[in-house]
Amino acid sequence: KGIKIIDRNVRTPFGEIDIIGEENEKIYFVEVKTRSNTNFGLPVEAVNKRKKAHMVNSAMFYLRGREKDFEIGVISILFNGENFNVEYTTEIF
Repeated sequence: KGIKIIDRNVRTPFGEIDIIGEENEKIYFVEVKTRSNTNFGLPVEAVNKRKKAHMVNSAMFYLRGREKDFEIGVISILFNGENFNVEYTTEIF
């Protein structure tokens, strides 16, 4: 069970939404960021102010006035060659 993926790589006039999911009438808009090391920071740190604005505008465009509960988040994947560290956060919004 859990969140059902209903769409991937959705293009809007404001940018692309990596994953759109749904669970219990709530829509999830998710950006996925991956890094093989932290030389340039954590994956989630790649979501800058401009990208955040694009994600919010893309979500609003996708919903187009529909009364839906929604959440915007980031899946952060750090892969060191052997292990994956995967985290989901909404705290940057």
